[in-house]
Amino acid sequence: MLEIKGLTLTYKNTGKRALNNVSLTVEDGEIYGFLGANGAGKSTAIKCIVGILQQDSGEVFFDGKNIRSDLRAFKANIGYVPDLSNAYERISGEHYLNRVASVYGLTDAAAREKRIREVSEKFAFEKYLSQSVKTYSHGTKQKLNFIAGILHRPRLLILDEPMTGLDPESTLTLIEIIQEYAKEGNSVFFSSHLLNVVENVCDTVGILKTGEMKGEYKVKSLPGSIKALYKEFNQ
Repeated sequence: MLEIKGLTLTYKNTGKRALNNVSLTVEDGEIYGFLGANGAGKSTAIKCIVGILQQDSGEVFFDGKNIRSDLRAFKANIGYVPDLSNAYERISGEHYLNRVASVYGLTDAAAREKRIREVSEKFAFEKYLSQSVKTYSHGTKQKLNFIAGILHRPRLLILDEPMTGLDPESTLTLIEIIQEYAKEGNSVFFSSHLLNVVENVCDTVGILKTGEMKGEYKVKSLPGSIKALYKEFNQ
């Protein structure tokens, strides 16, 4: 579903190498956990993958095609949830979700409304739909971001620390949705600091340290725990 080859990026204003020859593969129907300490380059890599940042070198492939050959088609097939909310603050949650749905081609008003309500119910979000986004807590904004990311039923979910700020019940709901999504043949790629979640949810884990990939591992084939593996690379 997703293949990254040799992703390299240097921040022009500082000259710092943020990513160095990063390569990884996400299979169809796979849940992939992307691990690394703060500042390792996870968010930068994700922004390159979704087309927000332009890497110096390296390529991103979706279904075997370079995403730069048709970036619009690629973005239509992914759901991206950033680590920080990018929702408009001065409108209601429902207004925002309607705007997002329209961008992704959900132009039928009745079908759009039905889809918004369907996904909102999973997160017990209905009561927030009429409220202004600026009144939301961080966790509520995170729910809004995730709902917006899956409205159009993307084949690939790319999530940057999606569970930050969520209460335990919402975290469990998010995990269930991710697992259901993968069972349908879609793929999920997410960064996280929650090692226990990654160990229990992911099929594959990739570890990034100071902009370099230290390895990709099948979780079920690991001789020890994710925690032990992570500590080995971050001592």
